[in-house]
Amino acid sequence: SSTLNSRTPIALPPFSSLAGCVEVSAPDKQRSLSLTMSKRKGLSFDEKKAVLLTAMQSEAVFYTLKELETLGKNKGVIPQAVKEVVEALNADGDVQNDRVGSQ
Repeated sequence: SSTLNSRTPIALPPFSSLAGCVEVSAPDKQRSLSLTMSKRKGLSFDEKKAVLLTAMQSEAVFYTLKELETLGKNKGVIPQAVKEVVEALNADGDVQNDRVGSQ
């Protein structure tokens, strides 16, 4: 049985893979735990447009806004941004937007 003390070396993975891990430190024989928060970078607006456009083009079907919000959420685009992204894609002429069943 091996025991760890403050001088026992520990092999750690690269820093980039430590996001969301628990850091253990033992200064002066007091052990404390601190949770490191994940600093995940969100997608830029152009990246969101590219991701949604690629997802929509993978299937030749019609989508409702609610379906696009679900699709975007699965691809890493927050649902609150989907409407704005779809409007931008429509303005660029990449997609067409139309109401169905209304007069």
